[in-house]
Amino acid sequence: MRGAVAGMALVLTACASGNDRATFPDLSFENLETVALGASSVTLTFASAPSRQPPHVEHMSPVSFCDVVSAWSNRRFAANGVGNTRVVVTLELGTITERALDVDDGVRGMLKREQATEYEARVKVAVRALGPDGQQRAEAVAEAWQRRTLGENATLADRQTLLFEMVEATVMAMDAQLMPEMRQRFADYVL
Repeated sequence: MRGAVAGMALVLTACASGNDRATFPDLSFENLETVALGASSVTLTFASAPSRQPPHVEHMSPVSFCDVVSAWSNRRFAANGVGNTRVVVTLELGTITERALDVDDGVRGMLKREQATEYEARVKVAVRALGPDGQQRAEAVAEAWQRRTLGENATLADRQTLLFEMVEATVMAMDAQLMPEMRQRFADYVL
């Protein structure tokens, strides 16, 4: 009887964890104004591939920095197709790392819920105007980061929600830093 109860608990746990995944909206950045640039094109490049080695956990996020920065760049910048200057948007860095926090063991630990994991998200984006000779004519760079913690009783859905929110928030913080730089350094290219 005890084995049947344990087996039923395993089945229920497996079913519950399978439905524990959250769903997330597409990040379209429709609320952001498009910056028209006097350039032949705007392209996106990625400086490096995301790591899958600990403490990196960006592969566990329901959205990747590559996809989010791509959507952001497509919404944020538009080239007028004139001239021989091209604009290159580069995702220099897009990482999420995970660190276990110390929690109380024993009876004291059972009596309270503690923050057990700390996540840090970082994003760095560079926008460069390049002439026909490949020489850089303008550059704006911004980097944003944030840390958040998750409780020891957090579910997979809780973690996915946290990572989704961190990716979105760091990209928006990067955007807030980058746009004043763009207005200043890209004055000759912003229409």
